[in-house]
Amino acid sequence: MNDFMTFLQMGGHGLYVWLAYGIAWAVLIVLATRPILARRRFLAMHGSCPERKGSSE
Repeated sequence: MNDFMTFLQMGGHGLYVWLAYGIAWAVLIVLATRPILARRRFLAMHGSCPERKGSSE
């Protein structure tokens, strides 16, 4: 258990290291989910547009 705590502390720099990892993961999650949510919003607004369904000319 002591080795694990030493690993987490990383020689006194653990707070900065784990905070950086946390921020990086949060940014990656936001960047991955924003296009999905934007697509859902777009399809909710424009997905059932009658002009697009009947215009196969």
